[in-house]
Amino acid sequence: MKIILLFCMIFMLNTSTFGQEPQVIRVDPYYAMGGTAGQIFQEVNYIPLETTKESLFGRINQLLVTKDYYIILDQHTNCVLFFFKNGKYHAKINGGNTGTKENLLYNITLNPDKEELLVRQPHQISTYSFDGKKLREEKSKSLTWPYFLKKNRTITASYYPEKTLKDSIKHELQFKEDGKVYLELLPYNQKTDVLAADSYYYSPSHPVLNKAATDSTAIYWRPYDYQIHEVSPQGLKTKYKFIFPLAMSLPENFLNDSSYVGKRVEFLDKNKQIIQGISNFYQMGSNLFFKTPKSNTTDNAFIYNLKSGKLISITKISPDSSSAYLPIVSPGSEFLNNNFHTRDEQYLYTSIPSLFIFRSKEATVDKKPVYPPALKTYFETRNNKDNPVLIQLKPKDQL
Repeated sequence: MKIILLFCMIFMLNTSTFGQEPQVIRVDPYYAMGGTAGQIFQEVNYIPLETTKESLFGRINQLLVTKDYYIILDQHTNCVLFFFKNGKYHAKINGGNTGTKENLLYNITLNPDKEELLVRQPHQISTYSFDGKKLREEKSKSLTWPYFLKKNRTITASYYPEKTLKDSIKHELQFKEDGKVYLELLPYNQKTDVLAADSYYYSPSHPVLNKAATDSTAIYWRPYDYQIHEVSPQGLKTKYKFIFPLAMSLPENFLNDSSYVGKRVEFLDKNKQIIQGISNFYQMGSNLFFKTPKSNTTDNAFIYNLKSGKLISITKISPDSSSAYLPIVSPGSEFLNNNFHTRDEQYLYTSIPSLFIFRSKEATVDKKPVYPPALKTYFETRNNKDNPVLIQLKPKDQL
């Protein structure tokens, strides 16, 4: 019976995943172009977040955007904060003592049907209103985390191969409707999987399920893979396959050759130019935003335009009058490590610490920048110890 069930799952995987050929995209990051903010983006909007004793926080570990609110998880202060769309502070969830692992606010996600926020801690999941009031909680030790679609449907991505675990079949993707499983895809043996012998396997800084253009689909990527998949209640479809120069690419047999067993991380540490996979993927119209994780992270965030075939390095985009000569991403390693926070129907979101935005203001006084009212007030009344500033970026469709 188990053999028949596994065969059915593999058959379902093949029909759901490979029914349509992905679009092949050949890129060489070495030749990525630059540009100015005004050449790449229709809009660049800076949104200062109100700073009070109650709303002060350190950094954005996770950002969710609703119709009315920006919802921010900051693990340093172990809080979730709600800000109105104009940046004014609204409410807060305090996770308690940051020195206690049981109190850590690990992850947040939205249930769009009920307009509720789910907050995951190591041993429980709590549900809150957008006013920060706890509605209910349930005990849970599961390491998986649901991605909510419309109509009470969820997708769970779970991939934990480890040779110390039981010899059993798990699935990377599990689809539920009203809490009941109706489809599972991508089976693997958690004990004998090709990555089970590695003490560490590639895991991007963002969740592997990412926001898509609609509430009925999500974007999914896998370890050591150059393909981008779209998941929906109907299953999984491979949309794009990236091909990089040979010198930057993983060996063709990287996942299956026994000589790499337990040595994959060591191999990548010695070959820092090799792209470990594709992550942090968003599609906005004709533009594909993505990250190429590798040990050498000096330049790993790109835009590929499907119409023109141009490849643009985000770190090579320079400020101009459209951004009031202020940066569009945080300088240094913060953006390279974390990439964009999220997207909504129109914008991608990043942020910049107040310390850096005030430095940039002082360094560009001679350009006589024109600041929008909210930013002008921010510079006149706040200082470099204030909350980070959110940045909305609306890309041009033709680059």
